[in-house]
Parts: sequence; C-alpha cells; structure tokens
Amino acid sequence: MSSPRFQKIDETNIGDHTRILKSDRVIFLREYTAQKGFAFSDTNGLISNLKKKKGDGGYRYKSRAIDQCATEISNGLNPDWLKTACLVPIPPSKCKTDEAFDDRILRICNVIAAKASFAVDVREIITQADSLRAAHESNDRPSVEELMANYRFDDALCDNVRLLAIR
Repeated sequence: MSSPRFQKIDETNIGDHTRILKSDRVIFLREYTAQKGFAFSDTNGLISNLKKKKGDGGYRYKSRAIDQCATEISNGLNPDWLKTACLVPIPPSKCKTDEAFDDRILRICNVIAAKASFAVDVREIITQADSLRAAHESNDRPSVEELMANYRFDDALCDNVRLLAIR
C-alpha cells in the first residue's frame, strides 16, 4: 500500500473546517472521522493507536503508529525543504509535568529526524502552561483562544530558525 499524499484545504472542503479562513494555506495528510471509532477507517485506527495511554489495551501499537506517521510524513515532504525546516511539535492537551503527558508528536518529529540522511531541526518551541481537557475525551473542546492563551513560546529556542511566510 502506498503512502497517503498531502492534500490542500481549498474551496471544495473548507466548509468542513470552521476555523480556517479562505486566506489560510493548509495541507493535511489524513482525515480523521470523529465519533466513528477505530474500525471506521485506516486513519481512525492509526489515530486510535497513536492516542493509546500507558496501561491501555493495545498500548503496544503506539510505537508502530508513531513510526508509521513519521514515515508517511517523511515520504510526503520534499527533502530539500526538510533540510531547511524546523519541525515544531504542537503540545498535547497535558503539560509536561502532568503524569498523563504524551509526547507522541515530539516522538514523530524525532523519528522523522532519525530516518533522514541529513540533520533535521526539531525544537520544542511551544509548550503548555497548564493541562487542558483532551478534545477527544469531551464534548466541550478547548477553543482556539484557550489553546493560544495556554501556549508558552521559548524565544531562546528560536535562534537561527528561518521564518517562512507563504503568500
């Protein structure tokens, strides 16, 4: 089976994404279908395995899901771009001091870096001040404003990061 390809949010699907503006440029690799369970699609199964917590049944599938995500993302990226990029994992719902903290996105970025034949810049520039409720475990999702207010940016880690403005 071949890797999925990156797709764009455009006029045909922007209506499915209420917080994205027409002026935003967004690409995605897979699309999760909420409230359908792991058996609904390959993507739902992958995300279900990615979200496994220690002690959950099937936790052994988490590392395989992290590796699969890293491989699919790597396969979809232009290596010349990746050589100049900085991968910044977005934090999960729990802050680092919370016993339920899950570093799966950082782990995906680190696997991408490990698989590359060149140095890949991975930096935890964004962290969270406080733990929030997990969006997938509640009908009351944190708003974008709540998430942004809770993010902390480590300016010291931004030295020599190339800023990319896409127009």
